[in-house]
Amino acid sequence: MPCFQQWRQSAPISWLFLINLMNLRINAATEGYPDEIAVHSLCRTAGLTVANIYNLRGKSTLDKNLRGYNNAAKSWYWLVLRDLDHDAECGAALRQQLIPSPSQFMHLRIVVREIESWLLADSAKFAQFLGVARSKFPEDPESLDYPKREVIRLASGSSPRERRRTRSRLWGASCGIYRKSLETGRGGAVVRQPKTLSGKADGMGR
Repeated sequence: MPCFQQWRQSAPISWLFLINLMNLRINAATEGYPDEIAVHSLCRTAGLTVANIYNLRGKSTLDKNLRGYNNAAKSWYWLVLRDLDHDAECGAALRQQLIPSPSQFMHLRIVVREIESWLLADSAKFAQFLGVARSKFPEDPESLDYPKREVIRLASGSSPRERRRTRSRLWGASCGIYRKSLETGRGGAVVRQPKTLSGKADGMGR
């Protein structure tokens, strides 16, 4: 199911009318830069525009601000992306834990388990970017305990030059090769074609 299709289907008629006819913009919050890029991509795919996006630079800060965002979502539209990590058994459980009573326009979406799962889901593009064989990519990125570690492992199989650049900058996702891969779409359809990857990363389609 294309990204945000369920969101659109469950949204109030008034919201659909305003979004489609007036091109209103939504607010968003994330825990890091890669998630921020993903939000822009998802919204672009769904035909939505982001008015304000808040990069909280960590899930603990994001969690502390969720109550305020949920309160704001009583009157305006909010999208929040948060990694599941190992904080709950599943995305639904964590969503219930973080916001037991979501406001009408609050849409908290849990990424299983890290945003890197979505990069790995586009094995063709990411393999080309890293210069490694596509066969080395996991079939089910969302089943990985630590997707970011898998990205580092794959990068270690690239050329020495790319390996040095990737290892030194991948963990700092705000700059360098990792950021470039997200921005240009070379690193994955998180940026270019999210709805085509929902089979490998189910969380992308929810």
